[in-house]
Amino acid sequence: MTRRAWVPNFPFEGVEVWAPDGYGNGQLCVDVADEAPSSAAGPAALADLPDQWRASALERLRVHLRGVLGVALAARPASGADDGFAPDGDIGRGRNWRQFAEAVLLDAADLHTQTALVDGAEVVGPDDEARVVTEVLGEVFGVDALKRLLRDPTVAVVNLNGDRVFVQRTDGRRDRLAPLVGRDDEVVGLVRDLAARAGVTGHRWDRDVPLVAFRLPDGGRLAAVRSVTTRPSVTIHCHRPRLLSLAGLRTEGMFDAGLEALLAALVAARKNIVVSGGPRVGKSALLAALVGLVPPVERLLVVEGADAFGLDIDDRVHLDVVTVRAMDVDDGAVGMDELVRAALRLCPDRLVVGEIRGSGAVPLLQAMSHGAAGSMTTMRAGDGSQVCARLAAWAAQGPDGLSALAANQLVANAVDVVVHLAEPHGRRGRGVVSAVYEVVDADSRRVVTADLYRPGHDRRAFRSGLPTAGLLDDLVGVGFDPRWLAWRE
Repeated sequence: MTRRAWVPNFPFEGVEVWAPDGYGNGQLCVDVADEAPSSAAGPAALADLPDQWRASALERLRVHLRGVLGVALAARPASGADDGFAPDGDIGRGRNWRQFAEAVLLDAADLHTQTALVDGAEVVGPDDEARVVTEVLGEVFGVDALKRLLRDPTVAVVNLNGDRVFVQRTDGRRDRLAPLVGRDDEVVGLVRDLAARAGVTGHRWDRDVPLVAFRLPDGGRLAAVRSVTTRPSVTIHCHRPRLLSLAGLRTEGMFDAGLEALLAALVAARKNIVVSGGPRVGKSALLAALVGLVPPVERLLVVEGADAFGLDIDDRVHLDVVTVRAMDVDDGAVGMDELVRAALRLCPDRLVVGEIRGSGAVPLLQAMSHGAAGSMTTMRAGDGSQVCARLAAWAAQGPDGLSALAANQLVANAVDVVVHLAEPHGRRGRGVVSAVYEVVDADSRRVVTADLYRPGHDRRAFRSGLPTAGLLDDLVGVGFDPRWLAWRE
């Protein structure tokens, strides 16, 4: 099905247009399909929402304007129009392009309202109409500006407070940048569109659902809040895919050669590992490097949260990898605990959980202690010595209602080693291995751990103890040279 949309005063090249009889005021009419043309470039490829004709009048207007603007921008000549068109096909932020787009939207919105009046359909009020026009502008021009920002390899985190833009660089510096959009409504439109197209089913972000978190197509994580704050607030953690080996991380200074040998032996000996640390210290990078040491013949099941970074696994080496991701949608949710249990039914040799949280702790711990040896996960923690206590607390709070003794024993039976990362003094944004703990026992009061490496004065790990005889035998059995642990600082 198609509907008519008039676009003001500009030449179409390669697009079929027609002027209705008696409509001679310099405007043209194009046919716009109910679904945006898949061949359209840039903003014209923005997908209409499903079941659009059963949606509200407001949403029908939004879908209609997206389609009209997509066709108009795709058809406008790139050469000679102005300097706002980027060579790579993105829409630049040139003033002429924005004025042109706004004129297209205003004219299309007026015609949409006139048609609705003639048809006796629900009509959008002038205030709502103006807001939708602004939001669609924000979607189109804001997405372009955001893409450019996220492609900057020096940017680690982007914060939007309304139209104010702040970034944290990979070296720890913080800068304020020029606005990506002109108004708060455009920020709302930008995030709403990204949310609607995120994942398999999309997400809502409106007054009734003011909080949203999801993964971007490039692997970054976006979290946003509105209505309960004075201005819409958005945080984006950028994702920089890296397929680094342990040797590569050692070269970058994350750990020394002795720790590299120990970590490699832990993977080879099929020990269960928890990588802990604060945000942006390299937990995912270390986890991916550890997974890279798993023999290619093994079957890997990777479980990730809905808003988590994608784990960078070289699928040219590991061919038998299944990734399952949690969903958080309007009609229900699939949580981490359900996904872990589902993953176990797929017969993994090893289970890899991107980040363990709350309800997902018990099934993962049970899997680690009942057959899925060599499993790995990450966990947010400021102090590695408290990781096991937190895991035990989550286990005790779970639906099974474990006693303190049972929860502690579950952790002790499941986790072999905790590897903790931290930012060294004077090196923001680059984490180092700060401590390594072996889990050795449990009682009703606590999970007992032994320090293999402890934080030094600069937070870098130094050798402080020997593994238990059982762990050392297992490590030596896979080729680990115990002389790496023969001296202490």
